[in-house]
Amino acid sequence: MKKVLIVEDNELLRTALGKGLLGLGFDVEAATNGQEGLEAAKKAGGDLSIILCDVMMPVMDGFQMLREIKQDPVLRRIPFVFLTAIGDLDRMEKGRELGVADFLIKDNVDLDKLTEVINKYA
Repeated sequence: MKKVLIVEDNELLRTALGKGLLGLGFDVEAATNGQEGLEAAKKAGGDLSIILCDVMMPVMDGFQMLREIKQDPVLRRIPFVFLTAIGDLDRMEKGRELGVADFLIKDNVDLDKLTEVINKYA
């Protein structure tokens, strides 16, 4: 079973994505910001299949979380996908430089697209 970590500060979106993925048979962990996400990732270690992470969040944003993940010898192998509300080219370029696998625009995400991305990278 694939284990997905969702890091998203919007409770409604985080809950909807989590419930949808659970319903499709994925094991789901969730966090409300990058700091909690990093802690959850370290706790799960190599058991994580993929990390889906918002870019703009309080406490620690997605870029900082990605930087931290890429410095960890175990976690750096886990595919990291940004969930973003904005298709900002500068943000996308910054994410690519840091090693993000892909970007999903929140307004265009449904369970089919999410499952496709998870299966592509995880």
